[in-house]
Amino acid sequence: MGEACPTSDAACGVSLTGQACRVRGRDRDFDLRVESQSRCIINPTYAVMEVKADERAPYWVENGGSAPRSYRGASARRRTRWMPARTWFHNGPMPNLYKIAARATGRVMSSLSRHAPASKRTFSDLPADVHDVTVPTRHGPVRVTVYRPSGATASTPVHVNVHGGGFVIRHPRQDDAWCRYLMTHADVVVLNVDYDTAPQYPFPVSLEQVHDVAAWAADPAREWDGSRLSIGGQSAGGSLSAAVARMSRDEGGPALALQVLHYPVLDMVTPMGRKPGGEHSKVPPPWMNRVFGLSYAPDAATRKNPLVSPAWGPNSENLGGLAPAVVVTAEFDALRDEAVRYARALEGAGVLREHHDVPGVDHGYDIMDRSPDVTAHVYSLLAGHVRQALHQP
Repeated sequence: MGEACPTSDAACGVSLTGQACRVRGRDRDFDLRVESQSRCIINPTYAVMEVKADERAPYWVENGGSAPRSYRGASARRRTRWMPARTWFHNGPMPNLYKIAARATGRVMSSLSRHAPASKRTFSDLPADVHDVTVPTRHGPVRVTVYRPSGATASTPVHVNVHGGGFVIRHPRQDDAWCRYLMTHADVVVLNVDYDTAPQYPFPVSLEQVHDVAAWAADPAREWDGSRLSIGGQSAGGSLSAAVARMSRDEGGPALALQVLHYPVLDMVTPMGRKPGGEHSKVPPPWMNRVFGLSYAPDAATRKNPLVSPAWGPNSENLGGLAPAVVVTAEFDALRDEAVRYARALEGAGVLREHHDVPGVDHGYDIMDRSPDVTAHVYSLLAGHVRQALHQP
C-alpha cells in the first residue's frame, strides 16, 4: 500500500509547510509536497489532499489534468470532485486513499517529532541524576532516560513513564517536567521510555517494547527496587500503560503496584465524530485523531483488541486482578467519556483507587500549561498516589 504526506499538526506545533518526501507505493513511487497548511500535492496521481476549514478530515480531489493545479474561485470549485475514501483515477485504481493519507501523515509527523515543542512547564531546578540507558526488548534496543533522585539507593522504588503523542509523535522529552516532579515528590526513580512510534512501527511494537522495559525495570539486578514498580502515561501513553497492566496480569508479570492513566486513549473503535464533542475537538483536531488511529492500528480487528481499546464494548468486562488504577480526565476532552466508562469498570472490578475529573481544561492541558494552578494540583495528586502505592509497607 502506498503512503503519502501530511498537512499540519496544530496540537503539537509542528508546521509541515514546504516539506517534501518520496514514498514507495504498491507498484510505483510517489512524490509528495506540502504546499501549505491545508494542501498536499501528490504526483503522479494528480491528486490533492486538502483539509477543510473545520479540520474534520483530509479530503482528496482529482485534478484530471496532466499536472496538479491550484483550486481557487467558483470555477475551480466546479471542476473539483470530492472523492470518497476509495476512488479511481484516470490512470487506474488506487487503494483506500484515506488510509494512505493517514498513514503517510503519521509517517512525516513521526519523522518531524524532534521539532515538537517542549512542555511549557519545566522543573529543571530540581536536582537529579539524569542519564540514558539502552534496554533490550523483543523489538530491538530502546533508549530510556533515567531520572534518579539525589540520595537514591537500591531500595528506592521505580516508576515507568510512557509519553503521549498519538502513538506517532516521538518526543519523550516533552515529559521531562513531569518526570522531574514525580521523581522529587514521590521519591522514586523514573524511567522515561523512548519507544518506537507508528506508522513505521504499528501495534503491538510500542506496547511490547514498554512491557519489556517494565520487566527489565523489575529485575532484581537493577540499581533500584524493582519489586516496587508502577507505570503511567498521558494520552497515548495512558493507553499503553493500561495495556501493559493487562499484559502483566495475563502473562504473570511484572507485578505493578499502580497504573496512572492521565487523559488516556481507551476506545479506538468508536469514530471520533461519535464521541461527545469529538467533531469539535481542537486538541487534537478530529482529522489528526484519525491519522493517529490508522497509523497505530490500521485495521478494524486490531482496533477492537482489548490492548488497544480496553474501554470499548466487552473489553471492559474482565478487569479483575489488574494493578490498582488512578484515572484523570479533562472536562473538555473528546476522550473523556471513554475514560469515565473505563474508570467505572475498574471501580466495578475493585481496582480503582481514584477517578479525578479536571474541570475547565482540555486534552494536553498540562503540556501546554494553560492552567498552571490546575496542573500543579493534578501533579501533586498523582505524585501522592505513586508515593503511597510504592512506599507503603
